[in-house]
Amino acid sequence: DHNMSDSDRVQFMASGKVVNLLVGFVVARLGLEIFEMKDMEHFQLFLLLLAIIVCIMFIVSQAMMDISVRSKTTTFVKPDSRPKRTLEIKRVCRDFWNHKNFRAWVGMELLLESQNSFSNSFLKTFVDRLILGDSISRGECDLVLSLLRPLTQIAGILCYVPIRKIGYHKLYMALFISNLVLSLLCLLFGSPSNPHSTLAFLALYNISTGAVQSAGFYLAMSDMVLEMKYKHAVDQRMNEPSLAGLFMGANALLCKPMESFLPVVAAIVLDDTRFQPEKRSESAQWGLFYLLVLPPLFFSGLQILSWSYYTLVPGKTEKLRSELQRLSMASGATTSV
Repeated sequence: DHNMSDSDRVQFMASGKVVNLLVGFVVARLGLEIFEMKDMEHFQLFLLLLAIIVCIMFIVSQAMMDISVRSKTTTFVKPDSRPKRTLEIKRVCRDFWNHKNFRAWVGMELLLESQNSFSNSFLKTFVDRLILGDSISRGECDLVLSLLRPLTQIAGILCYVPIRKIGYHKLYMALFISNLVLSLLCLLFGSPSNPHSTLAFLALYNISTGAVQSAGFYLAMSDMVLEMKYKHAVDQRMNEPSLAGLFMGANALLCKPMESFLPVVAAIVLDDTRFQPEKRSESAQWGLFYLLVLPPLFFSGLQILSWSYYTLVPGKTEKLRSELQRLSMASGATTSV
């Protein structure tokens, strides 16, 4: 709903994150308390019942949102009776290519997606090879691994506090600058033989990066859809098919392939350093350390450059929202991007 203000959207997203965190915890506790490994048939029935409840709640919530939107509509707008034009792939590609903020977003997001995917995939390897040792026990390492995800979820909820005040645009920029500084400090003063500094970097980097990406992703998607709506309204293209659903697909199409880049680099580095799971050579340890620290260092610099071209700040989105409403009312039709 693009009639929602930025503050309302942030509050809506934050409340959803809180509910997801609490429900996930309750369901996990119920599953652990009630069911046993030998009782998988009843556990499967529990999952089926849970899926049915979720579907019903989704349908009810969607109906409530539709009712809320209709109740907030105070001005009658005559529906657009013109037939919808067919979706033309060349026009769609041109629209996305000319969307400067989407290009800036993709330049940032594909690097962030690569970082997060690689960090999550190699997390246990980093912990076992760079942190586990005489000063940090296996139990402490397992505790770190078990706490990172819930701490990231909690941090994602807390991110909405600064987002309401300064917007997600500045929060992303602050993340990239902090990752750059943090990586540089770890590179200069850390080493594979210093597990405590490595642990501090790993925890801070993973939690902050995952939290900001989780909090800002859908807000940015919504703003870019809003800008596309506005461009279509200005060009009198209100009878064209919606492009809103294509933003998620286009983002995945352009960013997901980048997830395989760092694993390929890691395979080359580990092969060159003669990495072996059962042995710890100095060259392999340094190779893992550089794989942990250097990608955030280089990627953060590129992300700062790309994100500096993103212009959908709160003031601009408010203007786009009011202008879109004015154009829609003036034309007597609703846009459908």
